[in-house]
Order: sequence, then C-alpha cells, then structure tokens
Amino acid sequence: MAAHKTGGQNARKKVQ
Repeated sequence: MAAHKTGGQNARKKVQ
C-alpha cells in the first residue's frame, strides 16, 4: 500500500 506512495522503491524489492 505505502510502497506505491514511496514511488516503487520498496515495491521493487518486494516484487523481486
């Protein structure tokens, strides 16, 4: 949820 707000930096790590 917050990953999208950060810009994707955290989301990128979660996706990989």
